[in-house]
Order: sequence, then C-alpha cells, then structure tokens
Amino acid sequence: MKRSERSLLPALLSAAIVILAFGFSAPASAQTAAGFLRGDSNADGDVDIADAVKTLMYLFSGEGIPCLDAADVDVNGSIELTDPIALLGYIFLGSPPPDSPFPACGLAPEGKPSLGCETPQCLPQLPGVEPLWVWMPDNCRQCEPCPTIAEIVADLESMGIQVFDSKYISRWNVCLACGCPTGMFYCVLVSEEDAESLAAMGVGWSSGPMPGGR
Repeated sequence: MKRSERSLLPALLSAAIVILAFGFSAPASAQTAAGFLRGDSNADGDVDIADAVKTLMYLFSGEGIPCLDAADVDVNGSIELTDPIALLGYIFLGSPPPDSPFPACGLAPEGKPSLGCETPQCLPQLPGVEPLWVWMPDNCRQCEPCPTIAEIVADLESMGIQVFDSKYISRWNVCLACGCPTGMFYCVLVSEEDAESLAAMGVGWSSGPMPGGR
C-alpha cells in the first residue's frame, strides 16, 4: 500500500462513517461479464486494505475501478460505503469474507446482482473451461471504415459466445496507402467449446497458427 494511501485512510474512513446514514452510492453501470476476484478493487491480485482505500477513492474522488463487480463486496448491485467497510471488517475483525468469487478468480454467481467488468481481472478457472485464443483477419482496407474489436466482441456475445479477453493486432507488414489491406487481426479468448462453435459456424475464426509477421 502506498504512503499516500495510508495518509488518506483516516480521513476517508471518517467521511465514510459520517455520511453512511445517507446511503451514498455510486450509480450502477452495465458492463461485460468477466473473470474477477471479489474484493480486489485495485486489480493487483490480492485482497487487502489497499482495496478498501481504492473503493473509497472511487466513491469520493472519482477514481476509476477496472471491475465494478470486484468492488461490490456485499453483492447488492451497487458500490456503496458498506463495501469498503465490509472488506475492512473481514480483514481486521474476522467478519464474513467477500461473496463468491473469492478467494479465487471466477464469474459473478448466477441469480445475484452483477455490475460487470470493463476490464477482466483474470481468467476464471471453471470445470470444463479451457480458454483458447482464436483469430480472424479483419478483411479491411486502409482509409475505409472497419468494425472495432469492441463491436466484434459485442457481436460474439450476442451469439452466446463468452469472451474472456480480446485484442486487435497486426501480423503483416502492409502499405499505408488507401486501398491496401490493413493486415490487422481480431483475436479473442474463449472457451474451447465456444471456439469449436465458432469454427462450426464457418464465420472465419481459426485457432490454428496465425500468418507470419510481427
């Protein structure tokens, strides 16, 4: 934990206690479901006092949190002062631990509120799920509009494909003149089962070796 975070902690906790009765909370926002560790607000892989401070900074100063689900310790569907207080209670007073997924990475439990994750924290280790990178050329040309990786992921998820991670990379050395191929590839990390489903659809996704290049 940084010295600056330690110095801010007393003031932030005092403010939390003062306005707890007013039910202050951050607005919920819909995000893409992804792997995360409950309580790990700062996404460093550990659940400790720094995570409570991160959530307080989010509430009071507008700092971002990469995965809202991780900060929702009491799983009530919103980020409130009760979340860092519950986490501090677990760390220092032996209060109940954060809800699942904890103490290992996982997905939001079915039937419970989920705020989602803008940035996946980790790959959930679930029975029968073996993450696999699959790729597809964007088939676009320079100076022409091309779907973004976010749009591609949204299309896949609309088909029931769960995307754990994604990236948009270059594999060819191409010319930059208008009309030249971009040489870019969409890459997504999905379960082995979903990779097989994509291959069966015949929509251009492949899990084999990618074309050479950088």
